[in-house]
Amino acid sequence: MAAREHSCTRRAVLAGAVGVPAFTLPPLRNDCRSPEMGDGEWEAALTGLRSAKAEIAAFKATEPKGVSFEAQWELDGAFSDLVVGFNRAVERLLLVPAPDLPALAAKVAVAVDEQAWELPDGEATMARLKADAARLASSKSGTLRGG
Repeated sequence: MAAREHSCTRRAVLAGAVGVPAFTLPPLRNDCRSPEMGDGEWEAALTGLRSAKAEIAAFKATEPKGVSFEAQWELDGAFSDLVVGFNRAVERLLLVPAPDLPALAAKVAVAVDEQAWELPDGEATMARLKADAARLASSKSGTLRGG
């Protein structure tokens, strides 16, 4: 086999890291909002994440095959930029306070699917998830049941 068949580009590694998981976010309710949340902050972060994910999917769908090394290098750089944008969108969503339990469920799904604890602001995102869970568990509209 040729060495090229076993070669792994930056783009291939990043594609595996992003993996474009098929997570779906639950519908959002606007009737339970955190007092620390700005107007539209959650919705803007959610839209940003969906947009970043769509950009990666569009890039992959239109990617040319069998290009020169130089062209592949440029494609890898462009894809890398998209992945960085996606990671920033994940962090932004996870750092915004969840307005309700469905939003918290969405945040947990994103954190698990994207292994958010490995991102540069991973500790902060996990701390925000913990704070959201505690706040929503103590609120009248978002009581968590369990042992």
